[in-house]
Amino acid sequence: MKTRIFKHKTTLLSAIMLVVILFASCEKNKLETEVFEQQETIQKRNRDIYFGEPSNTLKRQDFVGFAGVFEVRDIKVFLNNNVPQEWMVPTQNAINQWNSSSPGISMSRTTNRGEADIVISGEAEVGFDFSPAGADFPEVAGGAVGAFVTINLNYNPATNGPLSNGRRFLVMTHELGHNIGFQHSDQGRVSFMRNGFLPGDDNWAGMTQQDRNAITAQFPDIAAR
Repeated sequence: MKTRIFKHKTTLLSAIMLVVILFASCEKNKLETEVFEQQETIQKRNRDIYFGEPSNTLKRQDFVGFAGVFEVRDIKVFLNNNVPQEWMVPTQNAINQWNSSSPGISMSRTTNRGEADIVISGEAEVGFDFSPAGADFPEVAGGAVGAFVTINLNYNPATNGPLSNGRRFLVMTHELGHNIGFQHSDQGRVSFMRNGFLPGDDNWAGMTQQDRNAITAQFPDIAAR
């Protein structure tokens, strides 16, 4: 009888331990999921000062410095398949602008995401319908360029103004500028880094010579030294 009672107690204890282990495992998985979701949220919030967005926004990554002069000599840009068709030509034009902006910068499009330095994609940014796009600063001063540009699929042209090809061209040139380290505060020397549209931006024609001079001063042709 004692042996049977002991066995029952042992079985009950084992069952209790199994429940505790399963509960702990479920809680661990739940915790890991919550942490992952928080990290994903934080990652989204690190998406630079959006074009035309207040500087105190949560979607802001602090500026740490410009990309390295060696890092900008061969920048590969990949366009995800969720980039809206109307952004394709303005984006290619913006890449061409940066490629010709300074002898120290080379930027071109790649069809291989694995070799890309910058990935451009479309994403619906909930709560940010006034911001057409955003980008990533370099994470380390003198390091690699910012890793992404996001076209905001939630941008509302009815309340914030329609986006002509000229405006898209300006926006994408602006965002790629963030990728290599230019801030809104650089608008005094690089005109297209301002954080808002002007009346003539529907037909924005590209960088000025002053813009190019400032970019070259920041990213000189180190091969010529």
